Amino acid sequence: MKKMRCLVAVLLMGALTGSSMAYTPPTDDQIAGVLADHSQLNVLLQGANPDQAAAVVAQALAKLDQANLPAGSKSQTAALLYTRALLLSGESAPQMAGSLASQVKPEVLPVLSAATAIAVGSSEGSVFAAIAKAAGSNAAVVDAITAAAANPASALGEDSVALVQQLVIELRGVAAPVIPPPATAPMNLVPPIVPQGTQTPAPPVAGAYANQ
Repeated sequence: MKKMRCLVAVLLMGALTGSSMAYTPPTDDQIAGVLADHSQLNVLLQGANPDQAAAVVAQALAKLDQANLPAGSKSQTAALLYTRALLLSGESAPQMAGSLASQVKPEVLPVLSAATAIAVGSSEGSVFAAIAKAAGSNAAVVDAITAAAANPASALGEDSVALVQQLVIELRGVAAPVIPPPATAPMNLVPPIVPQGTQTPAPPVAGAYANQ
C-alpha cells in the first residue's frame, strides 16, 4: 500500500510538472512568424498564463514597431494580434490586456481599446478598465482610449475594423470568449462582414394578391 501511495504521488507530481512546462517561450523566428501569420498565436500561447501571453504579444508588437511599414499597416497588425490573444485568453482576458497595456507605448493603447470594443461588442467593462489603468494620469491618452472604444474606426480605419470583425466572428464560432460582465456581449452585437463593393440585398417585396 505504501508503495502504491508513493507511485500515485510521483504520478501526480509528474502531471503537475508537465502542465507547468506546457508553455514554451517563443523564439525570435517564431515571433517573426506571428507577424506574418497571427494564427500562429494559437500554438505559441498554449499553456501560457495571462502575463506570458501578454509578453508574447508585446514582443511581436516591439518587432512590428521596428518594421518599415505604414502606420496603418502597423495598427492593423497590432489590432489583429491583440484580438486573437484577447479571445484566446478567455476569462483571463482582463489580466492579459492589462499586462500587455503596461508593456506597450501609449500610442498603441487606443488600438487595443478599439479592438476590444469590437471583440466584446461594448465600449466598457473590465478589459477597458485594465487598459485605461496603464494610461495612468495621462489625460490625452485616456481621452484617446475612450474615443477609440466609442468609435473603433477612428483608431483603426474602416478596413481594419472589418478584418477584426471577421476574426472575432471566426474565433467565436469555435469558442466564445468568457469575459466577466459587463464586457460580455452576445454575438449579435458584433456586426456582420459586408465585403467591399457589395450591397446588402433589399428584402423581397410581396407580389400583388389575386383579384387585387
